[in-house]
Amino acid sequence: MTLCLRAVTQPGDTVAVESPTYYVMLQLLESMGLRALEIPTHPLTGISLEALELATREQKIAACLLTPNGVNPIGSVMPDTAKQALADLLGERNVPLIEDDIYGDICSTASRPRPVHAFDSHGNTMLCTSFSKTVSPGLRVGFVAAGKRADELVLQKTLTSGKTSALTQRVLAELLDTRGFDVHLRTLRRRFAEQIACTRDAVSRYFPKETTVTDPPGGLVLWVALPDDVDASLLHSKAIAEGIAFVPGAPASMRPPWSTRSDDALRRLGQLISQ
Repeated sequence: MTLCLRAVTQPGDTVAVESPTYYVMLQLLESMGLRALEIPTHPLTGISLEALELATREQKIAACLLTPNGVNPIGSVMPDTAKQALADLLGERNVPLIEDDIYGDICSTASRPRPVHAFDSHGNTMLCTSFSKTVSPGLRVGFVAAGKRADELVLQKTLTSGKTSALTQRVLAELLDTRGFDVHLRTLRRRFAEQIACTRDAVSRYFPKETTVTDPPGGLVLWVALPDDVDASLLHSKAIAEGIAFVPGAPASMRPPWSTRSDDALRRLGQLISQ
């Protein structure tokens, strides 16, 4: 994703992302001097095409950095019709789509969801994925199908990291050629689905009754909404002290979270206006 961003952006450019999104993506954009434009995202159907259409019409968007299949942390999977519309919109406006499909192979949908890249007739999508979630993160092997921007990407790869280990690529290629990899994926998807179901069940049993939790069709993460009076940052500190790790929701968005305090402040401001 870093190579793709370097190929199509310059410091100061604006990149559209889902909201909420994986917090490391926001950190990546910040580290490269890029601005993130957050687009509302539905927990089942993905990014709002209406909002994205308006954003690409109203201002200069250098690129979109999206995860249509299983976006972390809400796990939404865009329907095929929406993927086609997304590919057409960005292709017609020549806005590069950097598509992170790292969760595509482990979605719990009836069949493996197709990436937006499969619907793109413009060569506008730069499809990124790796085998860190399906084989081993230690392999450090992934790929990009860069479409019409392949030459720019090869240049960025050459300038930054040169060659990737031929040995690990060969080993992985031989694994992918076997039937065993498909069997492994089916087992992996089943185990992830069981793990998610067990976690959701535990949340419903042990957390306050006002708690809600997503049932994601993709990804490996659950989004848990706690009662308004619970401070997730304070809870995080207490949990870490007991060896329990989770990620608070705030880092998934650069916008400050809405709170009861915010609502009370605006209610009081309205009262002052009326006096």
